[in-house]
Amino acid sequence: MNEAAGKLIFISSIQGRIAIPLIGPYSASKWALEAIAETLAIEAAHFGISVQLLEPAAVSSGGADRAKVFLDDSNPYHPLLDQVKGFRSAPVTVEEVASAVAQTVEDSHSPLRIPVGAPAASLLAARKAAPEDVPFLAASLDW
Repeated sequence: MNEAAGKLIFISSIQGRIAIPLIGPYSASKWALEAIAETLAIEAAHFGISVQLLEPAAVSSGGADRAKVFLDDSNPYHPLLDQVKGFRSAPVTVEEVASAVAQTVEDSHSPLRIPVGAPAASLLAARKAAPEDVPFLAASLDW
């Protein structure tokens, strides 16, 4: 492998590794980003370019608060929505994400995937330890 010539840093999400009900399109976009970055990590390594994926859980950017919800009380998915809200962890700050980016820039030996914050680390560890034969959150939902 060549001497380090560059670094590509992607801001992904734990949702690039964990699908959360009712926001599948967001998860799908993050799973796609993870696939592109992993492929680039293989293809670009020959040129000394490293690739990292930062994976926070919830971030206190206000984005989730501004997201539109189109489920009224009579919608059959509304009970599921109420349960999914319980999975939102205490968000990391945007400053914590920025700090993780800065640390990744400075670290010449960062791994491909980097959980950002304790909630992300614990959820990703739980996902890794869970059996692969059922969706990760399925056992936690009363559905």
